[in-house]
Amino acid sequence: MTGGRLDAFLREMKLHPQCVDVPGTARAFAREMRRGLSGEKSSLMMLKTYLSAPEAGRIQGRAAAVDIGGTNLRAARVEAHSGALEILSQTSGPVPGLGVRITKEAFFDEIARRILPVAEECARLGVAFSHSAEILPSGDGRVLSLSKEMRVIGIEGAHVCREICLALRRMGANVPERCVLLNDTTAVALAAAGRAGEDAVALVLGTGLNICYFDRGEGMFINTEAAGFDVFPRGAADVLVDAGTSTPGEHLLEKAAAGRYIGGLVLAALRLAAREGLLTPRCAEGVLALGGLSAAEVSAYLAGETEGDALRALCAGPEDAQAVAAIVDAVLERAARLVASAATGVLLHTGAGARPERPAVLSCEGSVICRMPTFKERVEKVLVRETAGKLGRHCRTAAAGEDAVICGAALAALMD
Repeated sequence: MTGGRLDAFLREMKLHPQCVDVPGTARAFAREMRRGLSGEKSSLMMLKTYLSAPEAGRIQGRAAAVDIGGTNLRAARVEAHSGALEILSQTSGPVPGLGVRITKEAFFDEIARRILPVAEECARLGVAFSHSAEILPSGDGRVLSLSKEMRVIGIEGAHVCREICLALRRMGANVPERCVLLNDTTAVALAAAGRAGEDAVALVLGTGLNICYFDRGEGMFINTEAAGFDVFPRGAADVLVDAGTSTPGEHLLEKAAAGRYIGGLVLAALRLAAREGLLTPRCAEGVLALGGLSAAEVSAYLAGETEGDALRALCAGPEDAQAVAAIVDAVLERAARLVASAATGVLLHTGAGARPERPAVLSCEGSVICRMPTFKERVEKVLVRETAGKLGRHCRTAAAGEDAVICGAALAALMD
């Protein structure tokens, strides 16, 4: 196989890096933000959070916090004192409703059971929720939709805090005096604002994808629901991945970049390459027989690990190795360019990062952005080359920390 054939294939699949115009995509993201905020039709929901930046040193007390993620559910007892947060105890396990259909009641009963061990002596509860929810001025929120392949029957429209409190009451447990719902990305933004100020932009890129920022015009943090952004080129591999999900036609940016889908996207592209005769017969047979590919297996390939490297095991020779490497690289590079474009769109909208001596901070949390080999570096290169070099917006990345979501949820519960 020649490099020319492979290059042409990647362009046709809309996976070639040049298929993503970062300045143009960033401007499109900013336009979608404005439309969403003004109530016009937009791929970005731009959900209000009714939360502002916490005042350092003024947050005191103890709260229970729960992070309902796309893969795991984590609950903790957190204490705030002298401007610092300390996790006193915590539990973690798989999130209910992942890969199996359960009822709304079973979902909230399981969450309540997980909260009980950490809720002792806590009159306040912060709930970080990694799915779309309309936050209400009361602090509760109404579920709009689930993503990341979670299946909970009848959950749309449910008020999350109310349902958790009802489940706790059914168990005969104490019900918190104050319960606050926020998106997990908002939780990261709250935690980051205490360190980097209101110009911090929170990015969660793990199982799913989202961005949250502080909007001075609205006077609060805004959850963009960035997963829904759809103004970018998509090819046959994207269509195949989307068709195999529980939400076809939705969360298209998430399906191009997040951990729940990135392995499937690599595998779909390899299968298309096999059908185009771009792989040797032995490799093509293995690719077509492969039942699935996870983000962890993509990470193992990138790290050169022997165990769990399903991709390298498929290669029958140098020709296959070249094709697999090019496809993995293309999928990741496109994902990085899309993620950087979305973050840049926020900077264009807010005006943050206009001065090189005062760059905006992209506070990052999640398995893909923080732990997948090469990914964060790819995003950083785009931010330097495209965001700063072509658009005059300056941004640096910073790890939010593995406790950012839990700490942000506790902050939200303790804020008046």
